[in-house]
Amino acid sequence: MKSVLFASLFLSLLILSSCDECNDCDLKITEPRISVTFINADSLFTLTQLSDSLGLMLDSLQNESDTLESHRDFLSDSLINVEIGIDSGNVSLQPFKDQLVLAIKDDSVLIASISNEITGADSVLQMYSGIMDLINSGSVLVDHITNVHNDLSINFDDSISSYTIPLNIHDTLSWFEVSIADQSYDLQLTHSNTEFVDGRRNVSIEISGIEIFTHSFDSVAIDCNQENCKANETVITCSF
Repeated sequence: MKSVLFASLFLSLLILSSCDECNDCDLKITEPRISVTFINADSLFTLTQLSDSLGLMLDSLQNESDTLESHRDFLSDSLINVEIGIDSGNVSLQPFKDQLVLAIKDDSVLIASISNEITGADSVLQMYSGIMDLINSGSVLVDHITNVHNDLSINFDDSISSYTIPLNIHDTLSWFEVSIADQSYDLQLTHSNTEFVDGRRNVSIEISGIEIFTHSFDSVAIDCNQENCKANETVITCSF
């Protein structure tokens, strides 16, 4: 009887000790999250059109420059032959020489002018390319993201490429309102929630099966490494 009582007392002390080690066994809940990237598709479309038009213009300018250079080379070769004739005593070729010198000079002026246009256009094209790369990276300033379920907002001061958003662990629907440049967008996701409690009573909520339910963006794409999209492994791209 005493041995049973002692065993019960010892077990009780172990349980109390275990609770002390985990701060009286308070539940610790870890929130699953997703990464969201926002792409300014309208600006990207406009820049793509401008880049395409500028690229065609550059091709045309380069062709014109190549033609002028070929013409100048021809005139230069002709000038050499005329000068040989003049040196041989045929002074009647002097007017032709003067005309060739002026024509070569005119071609050189045009080639230099076109070269400046090409340099300027190429600089603008590189600027467009840099802006497009920045847009494609998703680096955009989001004013705030609000969890509609609890009306809690996350405010942002700087542009970043990917925004990490906690999912709703109390429901299988996560509903967000996203504000970008004072324009509001909705994003709703459905998912499955599974609760796990370890030996120290730390609670983890595993969210999987993430899908797009509805949205007000131009388009939304979801990317994950497995068929059953899980939290902390899923990236969503929203184009506006």
